[in-house]
Amino acid sequence: MAAKGLRVPFEDALNMTGYSRYNACLFILCASIIVGMTYEIFSVSYIVPASVCELHTTSTQQGLMASVPLIGIITTSHIWGYLADTRGRRKILIISMTMTYLAGTAATLSPNWIVLSLLKLLSSSSVSGSMALSMTLLSECTPSEKRSGLVLLTTSAYLISIGIMA
Repeated sequence: MAAKGLRVPFEDALNMTGYSRYNACLFILCASIIVGMTYEIFSVSYIVPASVCELHTTSTQQGLMASVPLIGIITTSHIWGYLADTRGRRKILIISMTMTYLAGTAATLSPNWIVLSLLKLLSSSSVSGSMALSMTLLSECTPSEKRSGLVLLTTSAYLISIGIMA
């Protein structure tokens, strides 16, 4: 144990605290965020075929709708990383997930394909930082001997959710 007033490196302090319920709850929370992110991004692949009947879309419009989530992710992921580094990971993760929820919920009420595409763009732009932020938060708060296993399990949640959607 370190003496009072002695500086301890972050990794050593983290290893001294050990693995606890906090880490387990953080893992469950991060895995849930990853599953929600996956569903939000890949839900468009279920919406596009149905849009022919409901929204009377052409194949070009369907292609644009299908590409919107990836456009949102690619264009904004670096912004979320910068904001997390400068404003705090937890705060930005909460903002990101709240924006995703609001945009995703509003997208369910879209009257046409343009509004749907814009709301899905906003939603995917919001959710783009959630995987990186949740993985970073999890790995920064987990002792080094358990870190790689928890990151692997969290990544597995992503793969399992894709399998469930298929």
